[in-house]
Amino acid sequence: YRVEQRLLLSLAELADHCAVETGQKDYALPLTQTDLAALIGATRETVSTTLNSLERRGVLRLRRRSLEFTWPDQLRSAATG
Repeated sequence: YRVEQRLLLSLAELADHCAVETGQKDYALPLTQTDLAALIGATRETVSTTLNSLERRGVLRLRRRSLEFTWPDQLRSAATG
């Protein structure tokens, strides 16, 4: 898989088990870019670029030390196309 797919699928899996509900059906994962890079076997710089692209496309929102998204299946959908 490409970095984007690995990242989205890993986030979706984590979201199923550890996401924190932030209200109004939003979820957050308290992870740093370094944590994500280590998880998927990529560099922090590549993860940063990928996350910024996903934020511009509206897939997720970047926050300080966390990622926010509407629902975990949204991440899976983005990974598959």
